[in-house]
Amino acid sequence: MSGVKEFVPRGAASEFVPTVAVPKLSAVATEFKFGGAAPAPTTTVAPDASVSASAYGAYAAQQAAQQGPVSEEVYSAEGGDVSGYAPAFVPQPAMGGTVPMAAMAGGGVPAAYQGSGVEGYAAPAGQGFGYMQMVAAQQPVPPMNTAIRTQYPFLLPHMDRAAKTHPAAATFFVGETLRGELLSRQRAVLMQPDVPGSGGIPAELDNYHSLYPLEPVGADGTPPTPGKVFGFQSVMYKGVSDQDGLPYVLRRLDGVRVTEGKAMSRVDAWKAVVHPNVVAIKEAFSKTFADTQKAGTVFVHDYHPLSQSLANRHLVPRAAHVSEALLWSYVIQLTSALRAIHAAGLACRVVEVSKVLITGRSRVAVGSTGIYDVLQFDETQQTPAVLAHFQQKDLQDLGVLVLTLACNSRGGMFQEAMPAMMHSVSRNYSEDMFKLIRYLLSAPGHTKSLHDLMPMIGARFYSELETQTMYSSTLEAELAKELHNGRLFRLATKLEFVIDRPEQADDPRWSDTGDRFLLKLLKDYIFHQIQESGEPWLDFSHVVQSLNKLDCGDNEKICLVTPDEQNIMVVSYSDLHRCLQKAYTELATAQ
Repeated sequence: MSGVKEFVPRGAASEFVPTVAVPKLSAVATEFKFGGAAPAPTTTVAPDASVSASAYGAYAAQQAAQQGPVSEEVYSAEGGDVSGYAPAFVPQPAMGGTVPMAAMAGGGVPAAYQGSGVEGYAAPAGQGFGYMQMVAAQQPVPPMNTAIRTQYPFLLPHMDRAAKTHPAAATFFVGETLRGELLSRQRAVLMQPDVPGSGGIPAELDNYHSLYPLEPVGADGTPPTPGKVFGFQSVMYKGVSDQDGLPYVLRRLDGVRVTEGKAMSRVDAWKAVVHPNVVAIKEAFSKTFADTQKAGTVFVHDYHPLSQSLANRHLVPRAAHVSEALLWSYVIQLTSALRAIHAAGLACRVVEVSKVLITGRSRVAVGSTGIYDVLQFDETQQTPAVLAHFQQKDLQDLGVLVLTLACNSRGGMFQEAMPAMMHSVSRNYSEDMFKLIRYLLSAPGHTKSLHDLMPMIGARFYSELETQTMYSSTLEAELAKELHNGRLFRLATKLEFVIDRPEQADDPRWSDTGDRFLLKLLKDYIFHQIQESGEPWLDFSHVVQSLNKLDCGDNEKICLVTPDEQNIMVVSYSDLHRCLQKAYTELATAQ
């Protein structure tokens, strides 16, 4: 074995390296192969080990001392006699797997590779097999920093702790629960009528198409009853904008036409409010609808797929009782939203259980914003006193909303029912919750402030912050699992683009003697390995590490075996990377 050397491509800067690449793995019980007779389990090596040919004898002796006699499948060291011994299976330098070394004892270049640019080394008699490596004519590339080449996924410690709360944390993909939620929202975004314009639903509204109703409508496309908040007949659609291709919510109010430019300017004021607990408004426009030939106004807001109002979640028959922790979470989020709205010189005016949406896991947002400002615009009423009045009304409406959720009843809207409902709150919730509701529902003559609520919220604010931060860390951890998947998909797609194309059948570069035949062998090495029992070896770690090393052009060498198991080639990922890039570039420029 001392005479065996590996050849590097012609023109490369490095010299011959008499080194045998050893797998960077923890010990495994069974090695794998491409085909042929199943071998006995081989001896494995320590992680990140690299053993030269001259030092392999000491390594084998050390293994024999630690684990007993070395299996005959591990090739002998320092010129040991290999004549007549069983096929050797050298551990692969990626994620496990072995390649049969039978028929290589003679060394040299097989006849099929004579004159094809493949160099081989004829080992002395009895010295074992010869290595071959494809010759690459490209210029050498500077050494790469490979410290991050195969760490996938690489989670930060705080992200790893967050991910451990989910059973799918050890995989390379987003957890099934989160994946299901995101896919459900994506399906909601893509929903549209089977026949556009059918069922009384217009095919388009101004610059929005693919309309889909978000609430029950009659046969003529109109809602069965007028809205309870705005007092007008309205219907909501999901529509896709022609301008940016994104989905939005369109609330169409029939019989309401706004022509005053200053009224529409209130929409611009609401656009300045950017807050996670406020559903942003995009625009509003008035026009005569083609389907009804009547004038109306449309308000366009951001679309939150599968969102649900507080009324639909908590005020339906047999709805679960709202826990105090969840109620405090709603209070903190809604007061944060009101704080941002009031700071912008606006009043919300829609703090109502049917207009506050649950957009995620216990995350709420105030919807239908800006509609009242446009519909009831009066230039003479745009004074600080009127604004202060509506802002105080927001706080009172918040008290009614909290009381309604605490009692699972809309009785908070009626003055005569409030005493009994407050008594129920005092029995089922903490004193701070009782004080908060009482403060918000206090007489209008007393000026209320959001800052006065902080002593009642107290340390619960930190609990809410911790919950939201932990959920954010969990989402980051889930995202980190998918961080490199797009890049690896593009790389695997490139590989598939250039391999096994019909027009390559007569191209000598893709034949068994061609310089791109290695890419075919690489595909088998990555995706088509089998276990010694003959069963497919499905190891995502092996695929991911191999593609990562191919993408970064790592200098690590691997053994590629021809389908007939008669020849083996030792080649580095950097050479394979250059070969793939050249083949893909030629394919792309041929278009």
